[in-house]
Amino acid sequence: MKIALPVTTDQGAQAQLSDHFGHAPFFAVIEKGNPSVTFLTKAAHSRGQGGGCAPTAELKAAGISHVYCKGLGQGAYNRLTGEGISVGILDPTYTHLSQVLDAMGNDTLAPQTDPTLCAGHGHDHGHDHGHHHHH
Repeated sequence: MKIALPVTTDQGAQAQLSDHFGHAPFFAVIEKGNPSVTFLTKAAHSRGQGGGCAPTAELKAAGISHVYCKGLGQGAYNRLTGEGISVGILDPTYTHLSQVLDAMGNDTLAPQTDPTLCAGHGHDHGHDHGHHHHH
């Protein structure tokens, strides 16, 4: 099980988790049962292009089986799951990679896998996260 987490810095366990999958410049890569962390730098062409911002091919090539993040758009969710990569939504109180590592070590990490949790992130990227109802 090889897990990628979008982060805003590549400072080891102190790396800050990104609030949105498509905006992260790095991915922390962790493997269950392996305490070391490696970092992937997101290719420049896949940064901040709303709608096409998921670096699915990069993650697939790195052997990633799971992506755990705090939020992502429906398009990114569909591309990842379409490639066979499982998506989990982290507890919103997590701010740093160290919290995820601690939870993994204690077997208390329980990302949500309900895709409706991802659907609330429209691609306006205004991030006011008010009540937008897209039906």
